[in-house]
Amino acid sequence: MAKAYEIPDLNCQSDAGEGISKVLVARMRQISDLVEPALMENNIEGIHDLRVSIRRLRSVLRDFSILLKKSSTKQVRKGLKRLARLLGSVRDLDVEIEMLKKLKQNAERKEIQQGIEKLIQEKLRFRSDAFRPVSSELKESVEKLSVAVSEMASGIPEAGINFKQLGGFVTRKNFNEFLTLSKNLFDPFDVKGLHELRIACKRLRYSLELFSPCVGELSSFAESVAEMQGFLGDLHDCDVWTERLKEDLIREKIEKSVGIWLLSEFTKRRAKSYSKALRLWHEWENSDFIEKVRSVLYDL
Repeated sequence: MAKAYEIPDLNCQSDAGEGISKVLVARMRQISDLVEPALMENNIEGIHDLRVSIRRLRSVLRDFSILLKKSSTKQVRKGLKRLARLLGSVRDLDVEIEMLKKLKQNAERKEIQQGIEKLIQEKLRFRSDAFRPVSSELKESVEKLSVAVSEMASGIPEAGINFKQLGGFVTRKNFNEFLTLSKNLFDPFDVKGLHELRIACKRLRYSLELFSPCVGELSSFAESVAEMQGFLGDLHDCDVWTERLKEDLIREKIEKSVGIWLLSEFTKRRAKSYSKALRLWHEWENSDFIEKVRSVLYDL
């Protein structure tokens, strides 16, 4: 996954409005730079990198919403949401196809291998269909977004606080939202709750990364939060695949022996991801990680 672009000439002591403008321009520039790689149909990482860069811009729009005019962000939010949906349709299939390929290698019975290969070919056809609107709409949509973001960035007034102070407000807000939802981690069957925790984890991570130039410690915090996000992301993928397999089995759209074998594998993978998330949380508790993060954020 491509790292977020550094923000050129960012001064944490300057007015937050100036910093926001620079962040918006840098995030949009990265999206524009990643269009061509994403348009290479079989470039899995190109799709992933562009999707992540769009998520980062959506995240800062949310974080900076108190200082941005709603009228100026509405068009950008709508455009980003549509692009995220188009790219997500492709990326979700990429992840599923890669997982099916790995599972096929692990399957010992030939009929299971053949059944999985049939699924892979079906998913590849779905991916081709999902990529079609990306190839036809992406470049023009990003060009329009670039103009809108540029106009937005040029019209941001002074905020009356510096960028570092804004970072304190944003990171504390995301940190507290994450803590509120952290109770969901202790219910392994709360699919919706764990999904919400994953999203809160992602938002916290992005804000920690964004403001790390102002406070160096935030970078290491972000790395640990990213690890938790990864475990919860794997868990969520398994939940999505399991639900889809269940429906396919009920409707007899998949050979029963293949579907049952895959359900078993997804269930085991989910359990491993959930256990890893729990262990990481336990490590955080033993090392006072949460309190260390809280202490730094409330000193901003």
